[in-house]
Amino acid sequence: MRAPASLLLAGALALLVAGATEGLAQNLLTNSGFTSSLSGWQHDATLVSWVASPDEDGSGGSARLGTNASTGSGVTQCVNGIQGGQQYEQGGFYRVPSGQGSSSFIVIAFGGFYAGANCTGTFTGGANSVSLQSPAIPTDTWFFVSVNNKAPAVASSMTVTFVFADTQHQGAHAFFDNAVLQVSDAALFLNNGQFVVTATWRTGDGNHGQAHAVTLTDDTGYFWFFVASNVEIVTKVLNGCPLNHRFWVFAGGLTNVNTVITVTDTRTQTSKTYTNPLNTAFLPVQDTGAFSCP
Repeated sequence: MRAPASLLLAGALALLVAGATEGLAQNLLTNSGFTSSLSGWQHDATLVSWVASPDEDGSGGSARLGTNASTGSGVTQCVNGIQGGQQYEQGGFYRVPSGQGSSSFIVIAFGGFYAGANCTGTFTGGANSVSLQSPAIPTDTWFFVSVNNKAPAVASSMTVTFVFADTQHQGAHAFFDNAVLQVSDAALFLNNGQFVVTATWRTGDGNHGQAHAVTLTDDTGYFWFFVASNVEIVTKVLNGCPLNHRFWVFAGGLTNVNTVITVTDTRTQTSKTYTNPLNTAFLPVQDTGAFSCP
């Protein structure tokens, strides 16, 4: 199973990196690496096919996601055993060939939660999603896109979907490989889940990783990098709407490593990033104009 070690937000609610390292969490997806077929995935047989190459990690093959003049394509899987209230990371590797002459590539990873097994029963809410568009999308290289979601309390199953679309250019396509859905502690879900907060770190010797999130209250939490007992960043998102019609973001750090904090408003699909340079004492974040109010 593949899981990202360093993630950078690159779109509404996604984390985009050029590589990944091994993870220990259980991957809940079937045939996540498309080793020899598309078995376990629902797809449009006219636009999606299995190919032996390119392959992200040498384990077998990948899914080729094609387009036509009116639609893109994707692969979907229903996952049982979802635990209500648990955080999940879902993502996968894309490879978009260059030379397709497009400025409108769109890559989306999203899901939806259901109260019943096998994605039946009451639909309990859609998961956070991401949409990436050229020129932000790398070409001719595998890149990882992921999103963190918190399952509603009554959820027991979830749909996981990965899509590529470019309806402006007939025959445009991308490759998808090594999908993952796993329990995660990579994000804080603050203010009743409206705001998703993630953080990454990088040291001077090149070590890097995803910060681990711990919730304290509905609007406050902290992150640790290396050891769970060592708090590195405390952050909160406050409702300042009665005062200046904005949500406020505050953060304080006990570190001098390179740190990137990303806060995303799931209501407006907008995000803000706060960066602390390497070998610099963490400067407090006091952004009282971060996000608009309804």
